[in-house]
Amino acid sequence: MTDADSLVFMHIYTFDQVSFCFCVSSEVTHSFQNGKVKIKAKFQNAFVMSNAIRFTWTNMHQEFLGNTEEEQIECLKVIWALVGAATFCSLDEQSEAHMKVDCFGGMACNCKFLAILAAIRSLTGDELTEFYDFLWYVLVVRPTQSPS
Repeated sequence: MTDADSLVFMHIYTFDQVSFCFCVSSEVTHSFQNGKVKIKAKFQNAFVMSNAIRFTWTNMHQEFLGNTEEEQIECLKVIWALVGAATFCSLDEQSEAHMKVDCFGGMACNCKFLAILAAIRSLTGDELTEFYDFLWYVLVVRPTQSPS
């Protein structure tokens, strides 16, 4: 596993289910016995993508993207981190016996947002190229994925 274990929910991954335990809490922990998790593509989870498309184009927030291709990709990275943090906080909240109320602007979600953004910014050259191509794909297909 890598340093982005707590962000595995944002990736496309497979695992060898010999003996597998995955616990979600405020700190994500993994327990693998003779099993391996393979991250196929970082930050390309379809659920996160659909929520980013919904936030940006269905809810008419495309003005956040800017005008040039470079601005759009950079802004889409931030939107990706925002959607990822919201997803994480929703999943984390469901794992608790008693629901806590911490509005999305709370510190827990802010810390996760910053962690996701830092992980995106620290992608290796090949990973960054692959993620850039994926974000470009999202910019191209989004008109077909959102209502007019």
